Amino acid sequence: MGVPPHRRQRDQFGGDLPTLKARKDLTDEFKGKMICDNPVRFYRLSEGDIAAARKAKGS
Repeated sequence: MGVPPHRRQRDQFGGDLPTLKARKDLTDEFKGKMICDNPVRFYRLSEGDIAAARKAKGS
């Protein structure tokens, strides 16, 4: 197993999402929960928070 995530430098995270998205052994539903639903719940983000972040990003 590699280095635990909390022990890596910020610039070492770049390949994590593309690697996760490319995995064929996980359903798209599960990937969505990991990438979006879990962080939203963990950080207690509201729909307004998410909309503001999307607007700031330009998407």
